[in-house]
Amino acid sequence: MTHNDSSKPGIATTQGSESADKRKRRQIAAGFTLLELVIVVAIAGILAAIAIPSYTNYMTRSKVSEVLTFASSDRHRVMEYFVEQGNLVVNPQGMGLNLTANRSQYLTGATEVQAADDPLRVVFVYTLGNLGPTDGKGTIEYEGIVKESGVLWDCTGGSLPAKYRPPACRP
Repeated sequence: MTHNDSSKPGIATTQGSESADKRKRRQIAAGFTLLELVIVVAIAGILAAIAIPSYTNYMTRSKVSEVLTFASSDRHRVMEYFVEQGNLVVNPQGMGLNLTANRSQYLTGATEVQAADDPLRVVFVYTLGNLGPTDGKGTIEYEGIVKESGVLWDCTGGSLPAKYRPPACRP
């Protein structure tokens, strides 16, 4: 006789094991609690609050670096001129300098050359803008001064905030 009798020892009923399986399935399907989700969202918000401003500043510094590559080219031409002529009286047209704003989308005006009465000093002023949603606009001034070792350049002048400048150009 094949009769399931729960009163006999050693024979298990399926009714008790079904309810245990249902409880396990409910626990597995329950997912995350509201508190766990709130903690994850809070952590993500904190990370975003730190990362987004840092990324924005990084992008602005990279745009400033693009403009400074043109400054490097200008400085090299002036140093060549100094070696040939012995002074820093800059003639942009005669030296082949391109000082127009169309060299970069981050230059908002033509590069100014401020030659002083001193033939051993010259200043390039780069006007920057279009740097994104930051306050990263202003000018960087490269000042070249003749010393015994050659032309030394200083780029700490201008109105661009220090956080957007390369470390060598921070006042």
